Amino acid sequence: MMKKLYYEEYELKSLLKILSYFSLATLLLYQGTSYLSAQIPNDDLKTDSGTNNTRIFETFSATGLISSLIVNKNMSNTSSSTLAGSLAAIPVEYIEAGNWSLSVIDKNVRNFEINFTMVHPDGSDWHYHELSNFQPVPDIPVLLEEDGTTFTGTMDIGEDNLDRWFGVQTTVNISNLNTITIFLDPADTENHFNGQSIYGIVSSLIDRNGNPIVSSKI
Repeated sequence: MMKKLYYEEYELKSLLKILSYFSLATLLLYQGTSYLSAQIPNDDLKTDSGTNNTRIFETFSATGLISSLIVNKNMSNTSSSTLAGSLAAIPVEYIEAGNWSLSVIDKNVRNFEINFTMVHPDGSDWHYHELSNFQPVPDIPVLLEEDGTTFTGTMDIGEDNLDRWFGVQTTVNISNLNTITIFLDPADTENHFNGQSIYGIVSSLIDRNGNPIVSSKI
């Protein structure tokens, strides 16, 4: 009888020990899983296995400068040898300089503004443009990848603090996270920009947490 009780007590202790080891192993597994989960980047930074871990941002903001020229529409009549001879020989009609800012949240453009001055090289016809109220094409996500992003929509354009054109078809391209190209439909702007794009540079790009996607260039 005593031997039977001893074996039963021994089996009970063995069972309790096994349960303790099992609980400890479960706790360690849970802690390990929690740690690994904490190391996974947030949804703002995704991985595309087909493109060697390409970074894709759904939320980001950017700022930069407008630094562009509008050349004379008769430039096509100027020989390439003349243009190659001197930068001063390029028939510049307008110089454009200003700034721009962009905010994208969860793949949607929430704010996009452009402000710049236009002036003839001789200093005449100085005027100012404000581009705002960007309305994106519906249901087309805006994603920032390593090679940049492209999106389209409409904008309102003011001139010297007065409304000038509404609902101008606009195409924006950010290339290699370095430059921006803005094309405004000539038919919507009375060909004010000679059918040419407005160019600029990217000064800063940050993610949803305020961390730089690329180092500040300015």
